[in-house]
Parts: sequence; C-alpha cells; structure tokens
Amino acid sequence: VSGKANLFPVAEEARRWRSHRAKNREEPLLLNPCDDDPEQHLEFLDKGLVRPALDAGGTPSRKGEASIEVYGLTRQDLVEQREKKQTRVRAAIQRAREIAAKAQTTPDPAMRAFLDDQAKGLMREARTHLDKTEPYLAAVRAVFREFGLSH
Repeated sequence: VSGKANLFPVAEEARRWRSHRAKNREEPLLLNPCDDDPEQHLEFLDKGLVRPALDAGGTPSRKGEASIEVYGLTRQDLVEQREKKQTRVRAAIQRAREIAAKAQTTPDPAMRAFLDDQAKGLMREARTHLDKTEPYLAAVRAVFREFGLSH
C-alpha cells in the first residue's frame, strides 16, 4: 500500500508548524508542483522509472526521496503508464528523424516536400505531449532531452 494519506514529512521535526498563529518555519519534504520544479528533485529514466535527482555532490534530493516514497511513484501501474507514454513519444521522434533523413537523400522535390511534411507532423504530434495538462510531463521532457531536443 502506498500513497500520501495523512503523511506530511518535514526536514526537521522540531520546526514543524504546529499553530496557525506561528510563522511557518518548516521545510516540507513533499514536492508541491505549484511551488517546486519536480525535475530538480526527480529524474525520470527509461522504462518509466523514476529516482531522486542528484545534486552536484552526488547526494540524492531529500524531497525526491520522500516524494517517491509517499506518493508511491514507483507503483507498477504508474511505471507502466509512464513507460507507455515515453515509448509513444520516443517512437514519434525516431520516426520523424528517419523520415527527415530520407527526405534529405530523396532527389524528387515533391517527394522531399512530402517527407518533410510527414516528419514535421510526427514532431508536432510528439510535442503535443509537452502540454502542461498532459500526464507524465516530466517523463516526456526526459525523452526530449534524450534526443537533444528542447521542450
């Protein structure tokens, strides 16, 4: 069983916010996507896997570790869904690159234009997965980085 339920881990228990009148000095360990950039704390890998991001010294992000555990980000169903999304996006990018390469070697201008349009269409399709409303956005961004593409 995993999930947040009523877990609110903080960096220092002594600094936990205990009153609405006192100033909040606590440092929450769970990622809040409204305040935090998940990609600073989580690294999305191939096959839908996720791990805490490492800082320059190689230390895993505490927020990443806590969020993975509490939110259950390694649940099999989530891993499978992220992998499906990554596979779909990766395939579109690879196919677009293959078609664009073929267009470069095609002597017929009409065929070259057709192939270029096909490649651009596939890239547009892949980029639709970068919309902020799309699920598994950080995992898709990782695929774009894998190909050296901006997102």
